[in-house]
Amino acid sequence: AELKLAVNVLEREKDFYFGKLREIEILCQNYRNPELDVVQMVQKILYATEDEVVQIDPEGNLIITDNKGEKVEESKAGESIATTEATTTSENTAAAGGEEDDDDME
Repeated sequence: AELKLAVNVLEREKDFYFGKLREIEILCQNYRNPELDVVQMVQKILYATEDEVVQIDPEGNLIITDNKGEKVEESKAGESIATTEATTTSENTAAAGGEEDDDDME
């Protein structure tokens, strides 16, 4: 029973990392824009958790959703990563109905 459980865990882990590598392959195949910071996009794929779904659409856009299908982040091909992160942070803050924490400015 323990051996079966260990094999199951190892197969899940293998599938998890294979999926990450496959997304990197697709990203690299679609990489055409020299101004796009592909290294940061690759890191986002590699650091996505098991609960996040990472997809690369046919245009090379990176889309990360949670296990409920809600978009966590999107990096569009041709946009700088810094711009995308700022937009995503603003969207998340607005969606949460709150404002960014200004305590650090005091």
